[in-house]
Formats: sequence, structure tokens, C-alpha cells
Amino acid sequence: MAESERDGVHHDPDQQTDQDASELTANFSQTALALFAAGNEDEARRTDNLQAALTTRGLIGQAQGILMERERITADQAFDVLRRASQRLNIKLRDVAQTLIDTGEDPAGRRPDT
Repeated sequence: MAESERDGVHHDPDQQTDQDASELTANFSQTALALFAAGNEDEARRTDNLQAALTTRGLIGQAQGILMERERITADQAFDVLRRASQRLNIKLRDVAQTLIDTGEDPAGRRPDT
């Protein structure tokens, strides 16, 4: 006589298989949901980074335009002025560009001809 029969408990192997399958499905669902959530966080982070890059590009372009008009220089020369000021001042290029846009101050520290 099997031990389970002596205890008066009958175990149905099909019921155990169904329970195992249910647990496996629940675990899979939780794992899939966690991976999906992580993927959405990565996508949101990428979207935020792309938006910041586009904003920065626009600021730098505006600052270049100001310098090009003011100094009668090319876009490459204007970018070089911004880049050198960023390195000299040890601040981010986008911050140099924003300061030029906001204040009109020459990032190279030159005084306008009077």
C-alpha cells in the first residue's frame, strides 16, 4: 500500500501537473511583465536623451547664427568659437550657447568694436 493511501490522502498526478503548469505560467507572466517594464524605462530614457540632444542642437545652432551674423563668420568658425570658449571656461558647450543667447555676451570674451 502506498504511503498516501495509508494516510487517507489521494494525490492526483494530473492535478499536480495542472498546478505546476499554473505556477510556471504565473512565473513566466511576472518575468515577461518585468522585462516589458524595463524595456519601457529604457525607451523612456532614450526618448528623454533624444529630446535633450535636439534641444541642445537647437541652442548651439542659434548661438552659431548670432555669431555668424555678428562676426560675419562661417558656421564652422562660429562653432569653433563656442567650442574654444567651452574648453577655456570649462563649462558645457550648450551652457556657453545658452549664455550667448540669453545675454548676447561674446563667449570668447572679446569686446565689440566701438
